Amino acid sequence: MPTFFSNSGDFAFTDLTTGFKVELSRFLTGDFNINGDFNINGELTINSGSIAKMSPSIVFDVDSGMLIGGTNSTISGEGNFVVNGDGNSIGGEDNTILFSKDSSFEPFSSGNVLIGGNTVTFPSGVTGSMMLGDNNANRTIGASNTLYVEFDSGQRFINNTVFEDNIDVSGNSIFNGTANFENNFTVNAPADFQDDFTVTGDTRIIGDINGSGNFDITGSTFDFTGSAMRYNGRQVALEPIVDESISSAVGSATGSLLPRIENLESQTGLYLQTGSVVIDTDTVDITVDGITITISGVVS
Repeated sequence: MPTFFSNSGDFAFTDLTTGFKVELSRFLTGDFNINGDFNINGELTINSGSIAKMSPSIVFDVDSGMLIGGTNSTISGEGNFVVNGDGNSIGGEDNTILFSKDSSFEPFSSGNVLIGGNTVTFPSGVTGSMMLGDNNANRTIGASNTLYVEFDSGQRFINNTVFEDNIDVSGNSIFNGTANFENNFTVNAPADFQDDFTVTGDTRIIGDINGSGNFDITGSTFDFTGSAMRYNGRQVALEPIVDESISSAVGSATGSLLPRIENLESQTGLYLQTGSVVIDTDTVDITVDGITITISGVVS
């Protein structure tokens, strides 16, 4: 029987007794440009690393980007990326969608990221923004370079959180731990603080305040427009309000005292005088419930 061999190793020969099996076994090195379909039935490796097989759920466009997983999403623009998204439309440039549904990135949006959400829109011109949301998060992103976080049950920051710039809270706020704000702090709704509260900038609260920790506000302005400030359930009176109330009460008492001195017989109801009263007459008649009491001499 003749002997078959291949010096290059490109062919492998197998003796099948009744014949020979010849297979092409070729190792390719260098750079390759593939135009058209490229079907591989075996394993493809590059630099000894295995390359995952492409499935129908993976779409790659050299210009627009890549869709991985999900269904019914469309991709255009340049350098965009979608993972496990359903019914999304992504355009613009360098945008990314992860696990979202029916959301869209319009042309001329760029550098944005969406994680989760449902029917979220990044309009044209919005750049550098990011949104994290649950399956019910539905909104149009209105600003560039902004982080949006939207979950129906709220957000929990488990460990220490530092806000190094202005804080603007539009909804009811409950702080169960120590709150430390190193700049201006604004709340447009009632605030409830369960621990220490420290602000080193100006503070503005529109709504009632409830607290059970220490309040330390060192800014030049504390603007409180609510109807009540409570500490451990008890209403707190601010010093300016107390001063004003005392001044008003003293003025009222002083103004009403003179006519009572001049015409004591017309005084009805309870009258309590804790200071000295000088009556410049010899006889004073005091009538209480129809009984007249006469006092003679100077009363002081």
